[in-house]
Amino acid sequence: MIVSCGVYIFENRRLKQAHERYGDKLLRKIFTEDELAYALGTAHCMERLGARFAAKCACFQAMAWDRWRPYKEIYVVKDALGAPRINMSEPMWTFFRQTGATSVHLSITHIKECSLAQVITEKI
Repeated sequence: MIVSCGVYIFENRRLKQAHERYGDKLLRKIFTEDELAYALGTAHCMERLGARFAAKCACFQAMAWDRWRPYKEIYVVKDALGAPRINMSEPMWTFFRQTGATSVHLSITHIKECSLAQVITEKI
């Protein structure tokens, strides 16, 4: 049974502009080292990071998280087949379970201009 969903679209230029203004310090506040390693040094760096940022925001939305946003507590990993998955720190998993959900599903996509993520939470 679906508990909730969240959808977030993000303009990648905003991340690029923020990076130009604040440098790597900003990226390190938002993304984990693994997320940065996956994206940095690739031709589509900002698109990849934009998609991960959208995933984090869609997850907060699906959980109805209305407090400050601990971006590094929610992160995108790849499963054995290479599909993106949401992972969270233990405190975030605790909050997640309080929503009544037991699993989370993620879909992300990006083009040069925009990134989009959809998160669906489910009770199995």
